[in-house]
Amino acid sequence: MKVKAWSAYKLYTLIERLVDKGIPPSKIYVNDRVDVAVAAKAGGVQLSYRSLPVDKVRESFSGIRIGKTIHTMDEAKRAEAEGADYVMFGHVFAADPSLDTPEQGLEKLIELKEEINIPILATGGITTKNAEKVLPYADGIAVQSSMWQATDRPSMIKHFYNLMRPE
Repeated sequence: MKVKAWSAYKLYTLIERLVDKGIPPSKIYVNDRVDVAVAAKAGGVQLSYRSLPVDKVRESFSGIRIGKTIHTMDEAKRAEAEGADYVMFGHVFAADPSLDTPEQGLEKLIELKEEINIPILATGGITTKNAEKVLPYADGIAVQSSMWQATDRPSMIKHFYNLMRPE
């Protein structure tokens, strides 16, 4: 079962377990489910194209951080105008050959960085080998495939951490 299909209760209990394990609620962002994010006092919510509009979420839940997944400049500008705190842009690189998700490329990420004034998180096909190409143009990265495919997740996480915080 995909996480997107989980019930509100299942998501909420997962967040409770993460908090019980020492993860600060402010570090937890819930995909699409504003209700769960608010109830769990999570750090924020990540909205997609099929989610509620950013401005409507902001209007009803003023205290929550709101991210918006975008794929085009127009979507980025709209998210910024509606009050998003940040955007998540992807796929920078081809992530999974079995999915129909063409890469956007670094050029589009660079254009976004020049045109909008809110933070940009980059996602899609980012690995420990190519993250250094992305980081100059992104305020952060989100990795999924790398995480699930890693044979040594703790080492991979440490590597990403070190890339994000150079000495």
